[in-house]
Amino acid sequence: MKPIIEIKNLSAGYDGRTVLHDVNLNVYERDFLGIIGPNGGGKTTLIKCILGLLKPTGGEIILHIPATKGSDIQPSLGYLPQYSTIDKKFPISVEEVILSGLSIQKSLTSRFTSEQKEKGKQIISRMGLEGLEHRSIGQLSGGQLQRALLGRAIISDPAVLILDIPAEQRMRTEHSDQMRYFLKYVLGDIAASGSWIGQYALFI
Repeated sequence: MKPIIEIKNLSAGYDGRTVLHDVNLNVYERDFLGIIGPNGGGKTTLIKCILGLLKPTGGEIILHIPATKGSDIQPSLGYLPQYSTIDKKFPISVEEVILSGLSIQKSLTSRFTSEQKEKGKQIISRMGLEGLEHRSIGQLSGGQLQRALLGRAIISDPAVLILDIPAEQRMRTEHSDQMRYFLKYVLGDIAASGSWIGQYALFI
């Protein structure tokens, strides 16, 4: 079976400091993988390299993933970032956050279609965020914000979903308990349609 992601002898880092060295990994269709390690161990760095957000200093990443709808070259990847990296002061609503996952399917000046807005409503319901769609992200709890970001990650029906969950968000807090429930629900519902990489095997 041919892998959908091939990582060969990957090295990467920041400001001349090596974070990853000689990493090799194959990801296959319908894999559920958890990458576990301490803070600063290079988990987010690896994810950034896969997403094309960070250029490796050595090795290569080969993606055998279909292009996302609306693009000839952008691979079909969904990404849930660490919510602590999100600027909660930015004036954007829950609905706008989730619909932004479809931005590549339209031009900068065009509006979302009625079909896309309906898909957004379905995802809002799926995430348990009904009644909050027009609320600013600055008014959300940690768990609500994570669910909005997860909605953005899955609205385009990506071939691969990558979850970046920080170590401090173990299962003890309110937002982590909520997130664990919704991840189980969502991943169980769409398991037949793709592959996922996450930083916690316990989540997936």
